[in-house]
Amino acid sequence: MIAINYVMAALFLAIGAFVTWRMRTVERLLDVSPAGPEAQAVRRVESIASLVMLVFGVTCLTGAVLRVWSEGAAAFG
Repeated sequence: MIAINYVMAALFLAIGAFVTWRMRTVERLLDVSPAGPEAQAVRRVESIASLVMLVFGVTCLTGAVLRVWSEGAAAFG
């Protein structure tokens, strides 16, 4: 029962790491591309989407961790 909590925590951490890596990669790509309104729009949309995904992942991870620590019950399964 406890193993599933560790698996899900690792999954949430992996998702957070992926979103962070993706945002940094897009930022590097946009840094070398010509500056223009299109590049700025892509940067804005990508930054907002990445931030929303990261906040959602951290929220889910925090909820699972708090449930396990405060209730001593499995968050999943």
